[in-house]
Amino acid sequence: TSKDKLIIETVLRLQNFDLESSAPAKTAVMRYLRAEQGSERYFELIERFQPAEITDSLVKYSIANASETGGVRGAELLFAMNQGKALIAMATSENETKSQAAVQLIGHAAGKQTVSILLPLMQSDTATVTVRSAALKALGKRLDGQQQIMKLVTTENLADDLRFAAANALLGSSNTEIAPTAAKYLKLPATADSKPL
Repeated sequence: TSKDKLIIETVLRLQNFDLESSAPAKTAVMRYLRAEQGSERYFELIERFQPAEITDSLVKYSIANASETGGVRGAELLFAMNQGKALIAMATSENETKSQAAVQLIGHAAGKQTVSILLPLMQSDTATVTVRSAALKALGKRLDGQQQIMKLVTTENLADDLRFAAANALLGSSNTEIAPTAAKYLKLPATADSKPL
């Protein structure tokens, strides 16, 4: 409503406004967040006020938009709000599609926590190979993740069903030590014309 928009403009202009101090303002903000998911103002309000009540909705939005900027931005806000555990829980859900999306988002948004979150999932006996491969792929985009994968490869502790994903992640590394070392342990399968993929 136009009244909500006026309230939102006002609270955003006030430097040290505490959203919890005004029930009408909080109600207007929450109503706006439900109505305007994914808008620039949506992210601005969450970043500024970090209302815990938006966590479930933000997780759903991020998962539904995992391959888009908005989904990644939502995941970054969840970690900024110390609500990353909601995405981590989704990464181990029964729904493989949602699990993959959560893993992808964690890889983009968890920062220094990425390895400690995704390495155990990649090695999990209960996660599907698809989810474990997604965790490996996300880890493979970070140098610290590549180093952990490399340790598993060189000590022969990497699951066989992850070797192809590991080869893709490590052989393409821009690190001058990882790619050559990985080449000693991993190979991409040849294509029909005998050229590596």
